[in-house]
Amino acid sequence: HVISGLHGENVRWAMTTVHEGWWLPMLWLSYMLDATVSGTSPAGYHLVNILLHAANTLLLFWVLRRSTGRLWESAFVAALFALHPLRVESVAWVAQRKDVLSGFFWMLAMAAHVAPARRPSVFRQSLVFFCMLLGLMSKATVVPLPFALLLMDFWPLRRLEIPGGWRRCLAEKIPLFLLAAAFAALTLRNHIAAGGASSSLSPWERLTLIPGNYLLYLAKFLWPARLSVYYPEHDVVRWLPALGMTLVLSAVTFALWRSRRSAPYLLMGWLWFGLVLGPMIRGIRVGYAVIADRFLYLPAIGLGIMAAWGFSAWLAPRPRGRGWLALLAAAVLAACGGVTVYNLRFWRDSDTLFTRVWELDPDNYLGVTGRGIALQRQERWEDARRHFARAVEQAPDVVRYRVFLALALVNMNRLPEAFALLEQGFQLKPDELEYHYALGLAYLQDDNPQQAVAHLARAVELSAHPPSYYL
Repeated sequence: HVISGLHGENVRWAMTTVHEGWWLPMLWLSYMLDATVSGTSPAGYHLVNILLHAANTLLLFWVLRRSTGRLWESAFVAALFALHPLRVESVAWVAQRKDVLSGFFWMLAMAAHVAPARRPSVFRQSLVFFCMLLGLMSKATVVPLPFALLLMDFWPLRRLEIPGGWRRCLAEKIPLFLLAAAFAALTLRNHIAAGGASSSLSPWERLTLIPGNYLLYLAKFLWPARLSVYYPEHDVVRWLPALGMTLVLSAVTFALWRSRRSAPYLLMGWLWFGLVLGPMIRGIRVGYAVIADRFLYLPAIGLGIMAAWGFSAWLAPRPRGRGWLALLAAAVLAACGGVTVYNLRFWRDSDTLFTRVWELDPDNYLGVTGRGIALQRQERWEDARRHFARAVEQAPDVVRYRVFLALALVNMNRLPEAFALLEQGFQLKPDELEYHYALGLAYLQDDNPQQAVAHLARAVELSAHPPSYYL
């Protein structure tokens, strides 16, 4: 549907299809437009991601400049948003078009909100609603937008200080909250139907993961080292550390609340980070990664605001403070740019990316798999065999490790060993799609087409309704 371009039937497909538990028609339409313009060349898709990120940066700068009147602070927040190493995953990965595309509609909604903030109109409020709708059709994480707009009403627009401001600001956002609730319900229903809501922990136990998750994201933002495309979950409930981290976050929030009159930008930025990240936080969102760099695409704006206005208020009034402030900003942006360039090299191709994942964590599931596949593509069969043999030894229940070990043996023409390995797994899981697939390939290599066809046909049949972990 994507590579055949933008036409009526594909538009209908995009608008009516739930793919892997997600309804994202604007995402598919953007890909189809790329295909119409540039075919299957990767360059076109990458260029659009870059242009969308650049547009988001300029829109963010315009919104902050328009609403605060502060040039250099706004420029720093926009530059930090553009250059921070955590942006690499969202921009360099074509499959993460949803981040930059939903971010574009988010920024447009903010611009539409800021422009009429002093003089609201039905037309402009409708424009905010429409932009939010398009953003939700690109990625469901636009759900917190009404909260973000309320935070902007608090600061820098200061609309809440006007008599009756609270009621007016809340009332005009009721349609946005209803839209957010509808998309949240739709997303949860689709996600559960696709099997993505399974968890070994109870809801109460998952709540204990939230404070630690927030602190992990803060650490990644402040020190973006050892970045990976996948950080595997290791869910262990520890009540006392969870309580301690909750107290830390609560103390910070309380302190910023106390300073809301003298430094409202600090409270606004902190709440922006917490609320916008909320749908992706691990205790609420049921997923397969402890954190993800891409999830900070929009939430990190709040932390940038805290840094820009906080350091400006602290240093600017001091002797030579503006010079030190400029030097500090330049150093931070230069460091971010350097780390971003360093991490871009790992996104050259899949083999490089997943080899990097494996180097960072030799027990990382995607790293182990990706590294082994890279070795097989290079026809380093013995290296691949040793790699997957070690993985099977450490995680004997992971089907894919066993399958890739068997396929390495098949490629080395060590068929008896491959059959023994696969039959052992097949006896435990006779309806495992990947065992049927691997046995089919092994029987083909063994010149037994009848058995190969039987297993491959069963694999095709099972692939029509794959289990949730394939999603």
